[in-house]
Amino acid sequence: MGGKPRFVFDTNIIVSAFLFDNSIPQESLQHVIAHGEPLLSADVMDELAIEPHEHFWKSSTEGD
Repeated sequence: MGGKPRFVFDTNIIVSAFLFDNSIPQESLQHVIAHGEPLLSADVMDELAIEPHEHFWKSSTEGD
């Protein structure tokens, strides 16, 4: 089992990461985007009303 480590975030962490600059949730999400593979369950995507998309995280990692 190689590759990037995978991390699962719940709805509260995702929302907090986008609402509060320099918060622990935001720093955690940014770290995982840069160094791991963020995962969201179908239930979390339903709660956030987003569609799974292969480029969902791409804009956050561009320029690295």
